[in-house]
Amino acid sequence: MWRRVVAGFQLSSIFRYGSALPFNILTGADRNNDTNVNDRPVGVGRNTGEGFDFAALDLRLSRRIRLTERMGLEVIAEGFNMFNRANFQLPNATLGTGATPNPSFGRPTAAADPRQIQFGLRLSF
Repeated sequence: MWRRVVAGFQLSSIFRYGSALPFNILTGADRNNDTNVNDRPVGVGRNTGEGFDFAALDLRLSRRIRLTERMGLEVIAEGFNMFNRANFQLPNATLGTGATPNPSFGRPTAAADPRQIQFGLRLSF
């Protein structure tokens, strides 16, 4: 009896990890008078800032139920970012033009999606 209840379930997982990406630190002002405000501070190289890493575990649980010889129903439950980790995206790259940096410099400007769970049915015939 127990085997019949448990039979047919499939569990799948995907773990994704991405290391922190570099970014350009900007002044937010036009230092060289070329009408672009994407200049770097003096002595700061290209891609010297470091962003945030990314990690997410996605799971899928499904079970196929045979209705007739030719028809089947698959019941699906999927979860994305199961640990509900805050995956921050691009940081604020504007350092500012003064001696002290902007208070929001290096802080995240957005976050990726939080935990999401979805359910579905698939009929095959």
